[in-house]
Amino acid sequence: MRGRAGLALAGLGATVALVACGNILGLKDLELEGDGGTESGADVHADGVAGDDGANEGTTGSDGSDGTVGGDASDARAGDGTGGDAPPETGDGPPLDAPHDTPVDTPVDVPVDTPADTPPDAGCGTLTSCSGTCVDLNTSDQNCGSCGHDCLTTAAGGCVGGVCQPVLMTGVALDAFDIVAVPTGGGGSTLYWVDQSTTAWKCDAASCTPTPIHSGFTNTQRIAYDPSGTGTVFWTDYGSGGAADGAIWKYDVASSTPSSIATGRWTPQGVAADANDVYWAEAFTNQVVQLARSGGTVTPHPTGSGTTPDGLAMLGGEVYWADTGTGVMAHCTEAPCTPAPLLNGLASPVSIGTAPGIVLVTDYSGTGGIWTYDTASTNTAPIGGVQNFPIRVVSDGTMTYWTNFGAAASDGALVGCLGACATGVPIEPNLQKPVGLAIDGKAIYYGTTGNHKLWKLAR
Repeated sequence: MRGRAGLALAGLGATVALVACGNILGLKDLELEGDGGTESGADVHADGVAGDDGANEGTTGSDGSDGTVGGDASDARAGDGTGGDAPPETGDGPPLDAPHDTPVDTPVDVPVDTPADTPPDAGCGTLTSCSGTCVDLNTSDQNCGSCGHDCLTTAAGGCVGGVCQPVLMTGVALDAFDIVAVPTGGGGSTLYWVDQSTTAWKCDAASCTPTPIHSGFTNTQRIAYDPSGTGTVFWTDYGSGGAADGAIWKYDVASSTPSSIATGRWTPQGVAADANDVYWAEAFTNQVVQLARSGGTVTPHPTGSGTTPDGLAMLGGEVYWADTGTGVMAHCTEAPCTPAPLLNGLASPVSIGTAPGIVLVTDYSGTGGIWTYDTASTNTAPIGGVQNFPIRVVSDGTMTYWTNFGAAASDGALVGCLGACATGVPIEPNLQKPVGLAIDGKAIYYGTTGNHKLWKLAR
C-alpha cells in the first residue's frame, strides 16, 4: 500500500525513516483554479457564508474535525473518524484569503503501516502477480504500490508511480465546511456535511451524488454523528450572527428524517452528542448549552466573560471545547458541567478532535499547531510542529490528519502525523482553502472551499 505525496515506505518497520522527519507519533466565493487530482464533471458555483469554525468532530463530536474516531490501527492510513473547524470571523492572523509569505509545504516521505510491495513474479516478467493476475503496481488502480491497495477509482490516472492520486468525488461545486463519515456496514460510509451556507448534505462515499437532507438555513457551521440507537447526525445553523435566530438540527439516519431540536439560539457553533445529551457551543452568549436527547428545557453552562466557545466534542463523559476568545481548551463533566481550562496560551483554538484516550485541538494561526491532551495522564503536548492556520483535525489513534487552511490562495495542505510526530508531513500540499475533513477505514475525505470541491484519497 502506498501513500500520497511520497508516502512510499512500507511497514512500521520503516518508522526509522520517520525519525528522519522528526520522531513521528470563511472562505466565500473564491473563484480559483482547481486542485490536482482525478476529476470528473463540471463545476457549478456554490456560495458560502462566512462564519466561525466548522469543526468536524466525527463520532459523537463536531468540529473538523472534532470527533471520536476509531479504526484499524494496523494501517497507518486507515481508521474511522472525522474532524475540523472553520476559521473564526476574527483572529490574530491575516485575512484568510489574503496573500501571505508562508512557504508552501513540500511533500516528504512518511512511513505507511502496510504490507511491503510484492516482488515481481517469475511468471509475470517485470509485472507482479496479485491473486493470480499479472499487474503493474505503478499504474494499477486496484493494486497501487502493493497488491490489494485500491485507489477507489476507475478513472484513468488513479495510480501514478505506485501512489494513489486524490479523486474528485463530484462535479457539483460545493463547500464541505464540516464533514462526518458514518459507517454503513461492509466497510462503506455515507458522508454528511454542511456548507457554511444554506444546506446540509449527504452522499455515498463510494459513488457520490450530493443530496440535500435539508436546506433553508442561514449559515450551517458544524456537524457531528452519534451512533446511539439507530444513529443520528446533528448540525448547527449559526444564524445571522446578530440575533437569536440560530438553531440545532438532527437527522435520524434510519428514517432519513430531519428535525430541529432547539431554535432561537445565539450563534451556535460546535455540536456533539452521546446517548443522553446534546451539547453545543454558543460564541455570542459565552456558554456551552446542554439539552437532553429526550427533549425538555435547555441548560446553559456559562464559560465566563470574554470567552468565545467554538469547536466542541465529547469523550468519556466529558465535554471539550476550543475557546477562541481566551486562547484556551476547556472542559467539563457532563453532569454537572462546571467549565474549567485544560490548556492555556493558545493563539486561536478553533477545532476539537478525539481518539481513544486523546483530545486534540487546532491552534488557528500562521504559526499555530496541533496540541494533544491525554485523558489518563492529563498531560498536554504539541505534535506536528509549526503549521499554517490548522483548522480541522481527526485521528484514529495511530494516524492524525489535519487541514491547514493556509494564508494565501493556494498554500493550504492536508497533513498527516504518525503517533506523536515532531513534524507533520504534507500529504497533499498547494490546496485551495481546505477545511472539512473526515476519515474512514478506506479513505481521507476533505473539502477545498477555495474552488468548491470535495475530494477523497485512499489511505
